[in-house]
Amino acid sequence: MLKPRLLVPLLLSRAAPRCLCVAALLLVTTLAAPLVAAESEARAGDTTESSQPATARISPPLLRGSVTAPIPPGLLAPGEPAVETILSLVIDEEGQVIDQQVSVSSGIPEIDDLALATAPYLSFVPASLDGEPVLVTLDFPFRFLPERPAEPEVPPAELRGRVEALGSKEPLGLVTVAAFTAEEKPEADRVKLRGGEGQRDVSVNYVLSDEPLMSVETDAEGQFLFADLPLGTYVVIVGSGGYRKVSWLEVLDAGQKRDVVYRLVPALGAETVVIARRNPGVPERVLTRDEVFKLPGAANDPIAAVKSLPGVSYAPRQDSSAEVGGVDQVPVVRGAASEDSVGYLDGLPSPILIHSVGTEAVLPDYAVDEALLAPAAASARYGDLIGAVIGLGLRSPRKDRIGGFVQPGFSMAAGAIEGPITKKSRFYIGFRRSYYEAIFALFFPRDAVVDFATVPFLQDQQVVLETDLRDWLQFRFSYIGTIDGINILSREDEDGRQDQVFSRNTVLNRFQLELEARGPNGAMNLIKPAVTFWNTRFEIGDNIDERDRHTTFHLLELYELPVLKWLTLQGGAMLEVDYSNRVARIPQFGREDTGPSTQIEEEQFNQGQEKIIRVWHSGWLSAELRPHKSVRLTPAVRLDGFAAVNEFVVQPRLRLAGDLAPWLTLSASGGRYHQLPSLQELNAISGNPDLETERAWHVNVGVDLRPGPWLDVNVQGYAKFLDNLVVQDLPDVAFSDLVSGVGLDDAEDDETNGLSNSGLGRIYGAEVLLRYGFFAGIGFKGWLGYSLSWSERRDFEDEDWRWFASDRRHQLTVLLQLSFPGEVSLGGRWQLQTGRPSTPVDKSIFFADTGSYLPIYGDLYSERTLPYHQLDLRLDKRVRKKTYTMDFFIEATNVYYAKTNDLNVPSYDYRESAGFALIPQVDFGFRLEF
Repeated sequence: MLKPRLLVPLLLSRAAPRCLCVAALLLVTTLAAPLVAAESEARAGDTTESSQPATARISPPLLRGSVTAPIPPGLLAPGEPAVETILSLVIDEEGQVIDQQVSVSSGIPEIDDLALATAPYLSFVPASLDGEPVLVTLDFPFRFLPERPAEPEVPPAELRGRVEALGSKEPLGLVTVAAFTAEEKPEADRVKLRGGEGQRDVSVNYVLSDEPLMSVETDAEGQFLFADLPLGTYVVIVGSGGYRKVSWLEVLDAGQKRDVVYRLVPALGAETVVIARRNPGVPERVLTRDEVFKLPGAANDPIAAVKSLPGVSYAPRQDSSAEVGGVDQVPVVRGAASEDSVGYLDGLPSPILIHSVGTEAVLPDYAVDEALLAPAAASARYGDLIGAVIGLGLRSPRKDRIGGFVQPGFSMAAGAIEGPITKKSRFYIGFRRSYYEAIFALFFPRDAVVDFATVPFLQDQQVVLETDLRDWLQFRFSYIGTIDGINILSREDEDGRQDQVFSRNTVLNRFQLELEARGPNGAMNLIKPAVTFWNTRFEIGDNIDERDRHTTFHLLELYELPVLKWLTLQGGAMLEVDYSNRVARIPQFGREDTGPSTQIEEEQFNQGQEKIIRVWHSGWLSAELRPHKSVRLTPAVRLDGFAAVNEFVVQPRLRLAGDLAPWLTLSASGGRYHQLPSLQELNAISGNPDLETERAWHVNVGVDLRPGPWLDVNVQGYAKFLDNLVVQDLPDVAFSDLVSGVGLDDAEDDETNGLSNSGLGRIYGAEVLLRYGFFAGIGFKGWLGYSLSWSERRDFEDEDWRWFASDRRHQLTVLLQLSFPGEVSLGGRWQLQTGRPSTPVDKSIFFADTGSYLPIYGDLYSERTLPYHQLDLRLDKRVRKKTYTMDFFIEATNVYYAKTNDLNVPSYDYRESAGFALIPQVDFGFRLEF
């Protein structure tokens, strides 16, 4: 039988070194010989003639898939021409190769042998004749291509060098050296730099990555090394351990090895200490995100970190008639009550800063840009206060790449993801949730006396979206949400009923827009509308039930306009509209001005429902004058309209600072401040709607001394004169009157609930803050703060001055942080504060109707509790890899189990009391950032 013969051209290419790739041709267009299906005996002797010629339908074989085979090294070098071998293949009816021979040699025996060895592994769709598979022979070319030339390797660059002190050339160990990738700004956005080696901020003309590509610490000899740096442009920022941060520009070519020497100027700046100052001569302190994360005793919480600052008093957590859900939202600062100060979230007033369960801030450290404390004489930017300002700023997302972190913990877990969406837009999403329920399940079994219907929990989340509409115009959307609560019921009785034991929760959801425009001359205009939905609930048993639901709208505008070289105008306006629905059944809580009281009758409860709209509009203007390069004078005026009390008030304010020498700055500030009474005081259920604003004069003077690069001393003296304070005058009721009910009706008929604006206050004192950075070679830094203050109140003209309930005469805080090689740090914080005033129980009387003892209190705040003191320690270790970093930490609070009796529980007959203290706690955790 004759074998049909086809010549099918096939191209074989080498796509990778030492590999043979065979690709199928889907269409064969060249037939080298006809297919013959007749038997050999019919080829010549067949005498049968057909009346019509037959037309055969021929289909050539088609190659299936591909085959690879290793090629011996050295046969085909890069750059040589392709080599081809043609084999004669016999393909059977099933498409398999059953025989192969060299038809045309390549001239290289190894290549011919490789083609012969590969052929049996080929598989074809069989050839067919009139639809029937047939055996065929075809010439099949194998083509070998030489190796592709390898891509030239780009050798990495290397940057090594030494960091030393300017002048003395002393090597500086444990100094952080960070290399940021940099991209030059368009020419129109660049600024002209002044000369001076190492003293100019070269980064202003470059867009830097949000985090360094590499970061190292110098060794004991001040040496550092960046190996395997990709070629490119970098801004290297150097500085820590008592030396000013400085930036250098480095452009590295492929394979370049550069040796540099960076010299630092000794200067104890904000980056080397725990506390940073915003501007010289301004009594404001700012904590950065890194400082909040590493501050001992703060547990990574920004509000807890603020409580470590001088002038901030420790106050035990307790349930009370506080402004929001029974929880004081702002700590006591320089003798001002919590409700006298104001909290800010991302630039706008916020009623909630702290979770009602636990003590955590509603904005965690990883979402915070900075934590601000203005203890007195706040700028004209802030209003509706007679005390301090505490603010938490929401940070912007990173721009360079997708990143984030995860942080599991014993009782809480958190995580976030952020990064660019496009070249001009970016996002941030953060989330935190506690899992106290797992812990409570260990201590409260299902058959316990109480039923935790809602186990204590807290949750918060943040979303930020930013986009650059223009080079000078940025739009931002942000969402801050928080929810927490606890609900305790009694166990079911025989009838299946459960009584409410305790319930508390807070919810806040704020949606905020921001449009910021910046001009080429430094002008700025910002518009920020926001709407906040928030509610609180506070319930104890069947007697106390307080619920508030609010919808609050804000519209804020800020502007800054440089007019002359020595004159800059700043100002703004804000509108706040709050719609509230309040339902309450509450007793006459013991207020600060009344102290504890004895209550036994249900008639002493206030109850009702009230819906009210409160409108607050304000505007302010300040002019920063520089009549001399060393003098800054800022007069300002603030206007506030409080519709709830029908008042429009003018508040002048002034700031002055002067540099008498490079190492000496003097400052003074002060002004007038007004504040609305609290929600509880102004509502018609438990308060007096006819109250007026509370008022205060603030005066603050300061001295900044910088005797050397290792020490910074700040001394401030202050005074606050409070007037028109809201106080309550409760009728004096003897024990016999309580039993008979005499006098209670008169109190119930009083529509003012005894509240008036007759109170006065005076607060004065001094603070000393020493910030130190000794022994840069081992990273010894920290601060020492001492505060001496008097805080007094007089509720009525015919009364004597008394101590404020949270007065702390002496306050001492010592903080120390030691840095060691390998990015290990050990820190400690010790606090000592005078005991706070308390009202003693002189005696108690047994009340037969209730079968209990009633206390008879002595003079208001005539005693003090034991001093408060506590030691906290923290150990940190950071591990850096190319794509992630890990922070491990161990934190111990109240290390030596200090018992301060700030939490006292009296015995049943009030003759004795037991003091409780927080037991020492150890927290282990880690944070993985990528």
